[in-house]
Amino acid sequence: MKHLILGFATNQEAEHLLTFARSVRRSLPPAVCDVVIATNAEQVVPPELHELGISLFSTTSCYRPGSPARLKLWNRVLMRPAAWLCSQPGFARRFPEMVAGYRVVAEALLHPHIGRWMAYERFLALHGSRYDQVFLTDIRDVAFQGSPFPDVADAAVWLFSQDALFGQDACDTGWYESAYGAEALSAVRGKEALCIGTVLGPTAQVARFTSELAAYFAREPFGRVEQAAFNWLYHSGAITAKTQVMRNVEGPVATLSKPELLNRIRVTDSGILRDGDGTLIPVVHMYDRHAPTAAAIARLFGSGHMTPAT
Repeated sequence: MKHLILGFATNQEAEHLLTFARSVRRSLPPAVCDVVIATNAEQVVPPELHELGISLFSTTSCYRPGSPARLKLWNRVLMRPAAWLCSQPGFARRFPEMVAGYRVVAEALLHPHIGRWMAYERFLALHGSRYDQVFLTDIRDVAFQGSPFPDVADAAVWLFSQDALFGQDACDTGWYESAYGAEALSAVRGKEALCIGTVLGPTAQVARFTSELAAYFAREPFGRVEQAAFNWLYHSGAITAKTQVMRNVEGPVATLSKPELLNRIRVTDSGILRDGDGTLIPVVHMYDRHAPTAAAIARLFGSGHMTPAT
């Protein structure tokens, strides 16, 4: 069976899509891996994506910069009551079509970081049986230098470390406290703040993981950054899909969330390597935060002149 790489792109620059797509196809040909991007009619989609064998999947998402101010009254009057009502088991059993309709509206109006989980859930429900392993990924700041997929699928969903701890790393700490309060933050202080931007695993477990996140965001659509909500679900034991945390850089993904992580990699003409053993890192996330890695990815994949894998 084929592998699947599944991402979400609305309001993104065309060059980001091209860098992502070129990098994937350098290592993973269409015969081995399907690449699907959930997007909408407003997103500029360069023709080269089709040439590279990248498929598109429609999302109702139409959220864009400036949307929150326009949607404030709509959210108060419609979305919050609908979220509560559709989360009631009795209502969901009696009126499944209304719950489905709410999900469509939620995907359309919520921030793309939230709405994408509903799009992922829809795609995997329809097409997941075609694939043995699934890699869910950000697009704007992710580049592939090799295949992240193990030769034999692990039984667990791989979640990826970013070398961040609650109580020490300001962004994740602030997001978590803002979402769940000081007492909840105290309970996870010193624990890892995992990255939601990349997730890999066997299709059935990834689909289960995706449905659990989508269901949570449908119930609790406002007031929480996606990464904080994901970490709350993980550390509270609410995720029932089998999971395993992969070490940063040493595993298939290097998430370059802060400058000191540059000390663990080497940037060369051939790509971005692990400093420890000189091996190529299959997937580099957040490469755009640092000048050396941003320049390396631009050099490798920023031109249309590349030889894709066959």
